[in-house]
Amino acid sequence: MRKPIVSGLHRIAVAMMVICLMLTACGVSAAGSALGENKTAATAQVSDAALATVTAAQATPAPKATTGAITNGAAATLPSNAPDGLRVDADGYAVDGEYSLRDKDNGSYDYWSQSLQIHITRHADTSPRVVWFEAQIFARNDTLFHMFAYDETDRVHKGAHQTVIAQKNHVVFAINGDFAHLRLGWKATAGLLIRNGTVVSSKTFSKKATKYPNLDNLALLPDGTMLAFGRNEHTIDEYVAMGAYDLLAFGPVLLHEGVLNSKAFSKYGWERAPRTAIGMVTPGHYIAIMVEGRQDESRGWSTTHLAAHMQELGAVEAFNLDGGQSATMIFMGEQIIRVGNSDSETAKPRKATEVLGIGQSDLVQLPDTEGAANKK
Repeated sequence: MRKPIVSGLHRIAVAMMVICLMLTACGVSAAGSALGENKTAATAQVSDAALATVTAAQATPAPKATTGAITNGAAATLPSNAPDGLRVDADGYAVDGEYSLRDKDNGSYDYWSQSLQIHITRHADTSPRVVWFEAQIFARNDTLFHMFAYDETDRVHKGAHQTVIAQKNHVVFAINGDFAHLRLGWKATAGLLIRNGTVVSSKTFSKKATKYPNLDNLALLPDGTMLAFGRNEHTIDEYVAMGAYDLLAFGPVLLHEGVLNSKAFSKYGWERAPRTAIGMVTPGHYIAIMVEGRQDESRGWSTTHLAAHMQELGAVEAFNLDGGQSATMIFMGEQIIRVGNSDSETAKPRKATEVLGIGQSDLVQLPDTEGAANKK
């Protein structure tokens, strides 16, 4: 049986890292007007030249190393079982090379490179019964989240298990996305969508529509900013003008400018279920959460609980992605969560055409036989 909570030493190390980095990071104001107001003035215009750098991931000269001290207010504390040879700079990034650490029994997963840190912990509560995974993600040097496709030539019909998509793209960390391919394939209203700088859909629901998903939007910008908006707050042309290279449609918005989108929670996602969400503390510092559900050990969360937890962790922008049997979290090509309605740790979530991920590494590879992996 899985141990539900990470070891104390690892929890302390990660907590110190997160708190210190948050204290030194450039803050984003939590004060803001209601979700329905126009936030265009608060959004920086991004040039076409900046958009062209979306996929760049540049290495940096090796800074002065540390082996566990907290320097200049930025955490560089390593867990006691850190990989041999790992040295980190004052901000906790690897001085050279890349390193990963998996401790499945204690529910902790870590990755370090010169431009990316990922620290995942498994948590559990008994009242109510729930198990969830939190990922603290720190990125620099143009390392950004992207919607990675199984087949760039056909994001609607050509899909696979989400682990296979992550493996094929060598993605370090991934979660499920908005499953827009289903709505596009059904020729239903798909919501405002952009993929890799190309507009995919310009149609969304009217303000009065009450269907779920409500097709709110999450915009990913080249400077690392994530912005969560209601579905009618901006047109597709306005998102293009912002410089959004990927625009997701699902929802509801959980947080915008630090403000809870409380009015939506009684309509959308009020029941306890498996959930996936992504949030931003500041550009370059992100939080991803996957909540297991539909199991005796874990009944899931409502969007109300999910949003409140994101806010507690310091997120100022947060967005609810597809959940249920679609919900997943993948580390170094390996599914680390348990799918709803299954007691098996090998059961796979719903197949997809894309995953939302960050970082690419040659350490992540497809199995020898992709077809066999797709059938499991």
